[in-house]
Parts: sequence; structure tokens; C-alpha cells
Amino acid sequence: MHMQPSTTHSSSCAASVITDFEQEKVKLSLQYLKERGLLGALVTLFGSFFLAYVNVGAPIPFLADALKDKGVGQTAIGAAYAMHPMGIVAAQFFTVFLEKRYGTRIMHSGGFLLAGACTLVMAFSLDITTDPTRLAGVVIAIRFLTGLGEGITDNAIISMYQVNFHDVMGQVLGISEGVIGLGLAVGPLIGGVLYHVGGFRLPLIVVSIPFFVVSAVGPYLTKDFKIRADDTATDDTDSESPFVSNLMVAGVSLGIFTVNFGYGCVTPLFPLYLGDEFGWNEVIVGAIFAGGGVIYFLAGIFCGYVSDKNVKKDRPSVLPFLLGPVISGLSYLAAGPFPGLSLSSSVRQGSILASVPFAAVGQGYAIICGMGLLTITARTHSLASSAFNASLNFGLAMGPIGGTLLDDAFGFRWTMAMNFFLEVFVVTVFGPLLYWKMNQLNNQNEARNAAKEDLEDGDVSSSDAGESVGLLN
Repeated sequence: MHMQPSTTHSSSCAASVITDFEQEKVKLSLQYLKERGLLGALVTLFGSFFLAYVNVGAPIPFLADALKDKGVGQTAIGAAYAMHPMGIVAAQFFTVFLEKRYGTRIMHSGGFLLAGACTLVMAFSLDITTDPTRLAGVVIAIRFLTGLGEGITDNAIISMYQVNFHDVMGQVLGISEGVIGLGLAVGPLIGGVLYHVGGFRLPLIVVSIPFFVVSAVGPYLTKDFKIRADDTATDDTDSESPFVSNLMVAGVSLGIFTVNFGYGCVTPLFPLYLGDEFGWNEVIVGAIFAGGGVIYFLAGIFCGYVSDKNVKKDRPSVLPFLLGPVISGLSYLAAGPFPGLSLSSSVRQGSILASVPFAAVGQGYAIICGMGLLTITARTHSLASSAFNASLNFGLAMGPIGGTLLDDAFGFRWTMAMNFFLEVFVVTVFGPLLYWKMNQLNNQNEARNAAKEDLEDGDVSSSDAGESVGLLN
């Protein structure tokens, strides 16, 4: 469950290096990293993603209840959850200028410093004011700035990935998304336990400390990375992929958005619903999100290999990507079986637990295989990154707002049912369109390659004929 791709998830300033379809398959391995002298630097970036998403996951079990106890309304709580990914989206509008001016290493450290400082301030936010409206405004502002800092850091990391690992990008992104899942697994667990031990402040203070450490030593630990050919300029050249299509970019972005919109709905609603319906406390809720994070970790690694294999085919397919919204739709159906169905409490609890692995795997296919398709269908390199990052994080930002509004109006189970129908709509309406367009692009590429081979054969024949005439003379 991305779980905030993350990832996680991405950078409008980063040059998304398009796969060379003629290259032999390269595997990411310890030998590959040691030969390039990048093992320590890559571990540092993976560790940065892990810490960032521990910070994302830590407040999930208790933030909604803490704000509710202070009189903050449910819609404002949803907005507080939404502001973190909205900050990441906002970072896309100026990171390209930061990269040109300061380089990605400074961006990586500066973003971490901002996020850590905001998390530390968040620990004391409940004491700033007793007025629920003002408190909601304070928390929303802090969450936005935290997301802004993490967005700057995320962009710097993905930029370094794309320049240094373009030949194994799918595998690196898959492992990176897996690390994000692991962070989201550990974060809620740590947050729930520390909240019970020391209240609201303790988990936020604890998770903020590593941010200051990484921001200080990050530039040194990543010194072996190549940043750019001239160390600052952003490469935004046209894609050399034969599969460029604005329609494909729009369709894939929509699919990534809807999957993450659904997860964004779940993030604030699960703690409130599970507490009110079944009496589950923050530790149990944290353990559920932790389980989803572990599954996403495994799904991310697997989907990275699936994505790399798919985009390197002579005829790439949209089917691995479409599995994302299909599986995610099933997770929402399990989390909130149709309101007309009368189910026992034990069956309801079992169906909610069953929804977690479906959500994690669905996000893995949609996010990672979607990014793979974007890298070969976007017209420019940075368009691939910005489309991916904007659709993912805008979905995560709108989900909590939409989810809390729908929950207020229709209840939890109807909200989950609506998410299910949204995924069905995307797959049934846009799925065939994307399949047709990808098939058209594949046919055009095959025709182009055939014409190229005929031209090369003609050149070879002319050359042979010239050599024969020369011998006769």
C-alpha cells in the first residue's frame, strides 16, 4: 500500500533516461554496483527513502484520533492527511530550478533538513492553540511544508537514479519502492507503540532525529554519484523511444492517479472506522499498515523486474500496468463489501485484513509498471518523471479529502464501493483504449524496423555490387 510512493515515488526535474531496446538485459547486482563504485551511495539513497516513509507512516495510527479529540472536524482531518502529498506535488514546480542552481546532492540534504524541522515542530503543534479551526490550519501548514521538503529530496534521489542506473532503472525503482513499503511498514508500528508509551510528541521527535543526521552527512555519502554531464544542467532532450504518445501518457497517469486516490481515501478512514466499528487501537491499526508495507516491499521488487522485462520487449504491453487498478479494485471491494450485504463482525474483520495484500500488490503494478510505460511513451524525459510524480501524489492528496467527504455523506462501505467502481471504470473504458494505442505503436515500430532493415540490405547489396565491379575492372 503506497503507499505514498511514493514514491514514492519521482522528479519533474529529473531526466528519465529511455531504455535502449537494443541493449542486452542488464541485472542489478552487487558486482554491478562494486564495478561502478556506487554501492555505498545507492544504499544511502535507499536509506533516505526508508527514513522519509517511516516519517510518513508514523502518524497514521494516531493523528486522526488526536485531532478528533481536539475537536477538529473529519473533513479538516482529511485535509491534514492530504497536505503531505500535496506538498510533494508543489515541489515539482520549482525543483528543476533548484537542480540547475544547486545540484541534486544539495537538494537531497536541504529537503531532508526542511522535512525534519517540520516534523519536530509537528510534535508540539497540539500545544500551539486550543481553537480547533486554528489547530487544523497549523497542522495543515506543517504537513504541507513537510511534504515540500520530502518532495525536494525525492526528486533529487530519482534524478540520481536516472542518470546513474538508466540501464537497470526498473529494478532500482522496484527495490526503491520496496524500501518505501518497508518504511511504511515500520513507521505505523513505531508510531502506534511510541504513542502509547509517550503520547503525541514522542513518535514525532524520535522519527525527526535521523533527518538532521542524513542532511549533514548526505553530500559526503553520495559524492561518488555522477549528477549530470556538466554537473548541473538538466537533460530534457526528446525521447528516442519509438513508442511516444500523449494519449498513453494521459491514460497511464489517470490509472496511477485513481489507484493512489483510493489508497488516500483509506489512510484517514481506516483508523477511525476500525476504532469505532471493532474497537481496534492504534497498535493494531499500525500493525495492519505495517503488514501492507511488508507486502508492498516484496511486490515492489517483483514488479520492478516485470516492468524492466516488459519495456525491453519488441512489443511492450499495457497489461502489467492494468493489473494495478484491477487488483486495487478488488481490495476496496474486500475492505467495504457492498452496504446491502449483511455480514458478521468476524467476516467483516477478515475481509478488511484480506484487502491489505490486494492493495499493496495493486499499487506495485500500477506505480512501477506505470512508470516503465511513461519512460517509453513520454515525448521528453522530464515529462515522464513529472507525469508520474504529479499523478501519484495528486491522487494521494485528493484521496483523503474525497474519502472523508464521501464518508460523511455515505459512510465507509459506500466510499469503498465507489472506489471499486472507479477502478472498474478506468479498466473497462480506458484499458481497451490503451491496449489499442499500444498495439498501434508496436505495429508502427515493427514497420519502421522492417523498412530500416530493407534499406540496410539495399546498401549492403549496392556495396557488394560495387566491390564486384571493382574486381572485374
